[in-house]
Amino acid sequence: MKRKVYVQDTNQLIRNRGFTRQNFSSKNSGGFMQIVFLAVIIIAGLAYFNIDLHAVAQMPIVKQIIAILSEAWINYILPLFKFLTGSAIDLLESASSTATSTATTTAQILGK
Repeated sequence: MKRKVYVQDTNQLIRNRGFTRQNFSSKNSGGFMQIVFLAVIIIAGLAYFNIDLHAVAQMPIVKQIIAILSEAWINYILPLFKFLTGSAIDLLESASSTATSTATTTAQILGK
């Protein structure tokens, strides 16, 4: 039994394929507004409790924490990220060269 394909079915297939606006927007609705709302709440809380961020940033313990975090970022996290991205790029390049050489070898075997 042959199934009839209607224009409506084809349009539905086109709309549901890949990262379309419809699929992408339904997954991430309101993310930016939530960040803005959170920022407004934080600013209002700091103002209500009369907290001066400049004074907090000048405290020795805060300076020490910032120094530790920046040192960890520079010495550990950034080199790890560079290593992983370099390894991924090398892996992708070797995979594409292997696929090209395999296709060439197959073509030579088949005599094309």
